[in-house]
Amino acid sequence: MLAEWSLGAWEVSLEIALGDFSAGFQALHTDSGEERERTLSLCNAADWETLNADLAALHGAAA
Repeated sequence: MLAEWSLGAWEVSLEIALGDFSAGFQALHTDSGEERERTLSLCNAADWETLNADLAALHGAAA
C-alpha cells in the first residue's frame, strides 16, 4: 500500500508492507533536494511516535 502527499515544499510517501507490518517513509524537499528516509516497524509503538515526530517536523518546516 502506498500513500503520497505534499506538505509545503515536501513530497512525502509512506509505503506499507502488510506482510511484515513495516513501512518505508520518504520525504523530498523539492526546493533544496533534501531527502529524509526511515524504515519503520508498525508493530512498534516507538516507531509510530517517530513517524509522528517526523511528520510534525515537516509540517513545521512547511509553515
